[in-house]
Amino acid sequence: MKLLRKLRCLVVLLAGLTTISSTQLVNATVYDFTYTGVFTMLFPAGDFGVNGDAMGNSWGGNRTDIAGTLSYDDMTGAGEYTVNPFLFAGGGQMAFESGTMQAIGDGFGNPGDLISAHNWYNWNGNYGLSIDIIYDATGFFNALAFGMTVGDVISGDQLLDLNSNVLVSSLGSLLPASDAVLAGPTPLPIGPTPIAATTWNVSGTGIAAQLPLIADTIGGSTQLSGPFAGLSINLDIGDLGSLHLVSVTPSAIPLPGTLWLFLSGMGLISVRLKLGRSKT
Repeated sequence: MKLLRKLRCLVVLLAGLTTISSTQLVNATVYDFTYTGVFTMLFPAGDFGVNGDAMGNSWGGNRTDIAGTLSYDDMTGAGEYTVNPFLFAGGGQMAFESGTMQAIGDGFGNPGDLISAHNWYNWNGNYGLSIDIIYDATGFFNALAFGMTVGDVISGDQLLDLNSNVLVSSLGSLLPASDAVLAGPTPLPIGPTPIAATTWNVSGTGIAAQLPLIADTIGGSTQLSGPFAGLSINLDIGDLGSLHLVSVTPSAIPLPGTLWLFLSGMGLISVRLKLGRSKT
């Protein structure tokens, strides 16, 4: 799939060069999902910030199970996501606004599988707290490239159909940045995740101000102020049994040739080959 992605980017660039002054009629598809995932708070040393309101879960409160919705446009690379509110650390509900996402290639102007996500959340009387996470979405993009239909499920590293038959046994989903963190001597791995938080940090708040990326060793979004200043928030999307495709909306959008060339060259959009799925 890596080779196909490289070939696909080359084809897009060549197409752009031959049509730089024309307008392209681009076939875009919007995919709508429901998902489950994992919320993890990390201290600067990399250890867990325990959620006392979730001590009885399978993570012992070191992580918190989350759920929400996600929408993604495969041509513009833009998306939106929600996180259902949950109780956190005795301060009431952790309530997230509707977040935005954007594919950013490798984050340095080249093709790649990174997504930047921006959101605001409210907790314990604190409002408008910012969260910016850089994700590796290799598994997610490979599932879309294969060709998903309503009812399919991206489950960790696998793509399943409506009846839980395996369509793709390994999507290349990466381990989240917090996967290896220990609770004392106890490992609490999440496993391969199609939209996995990385150790990259952003330059500024909001999608438009995030680049260039900054190297970091702690997973998720480092909080610069507020009640969790210095801590890092991770929202990993699509753990085992998650990312259910609930609707697909195709559309054709006009895109100037110059914009097509620029966006594809930056890795923000791509033409995904439909691989291996039989049409019956």
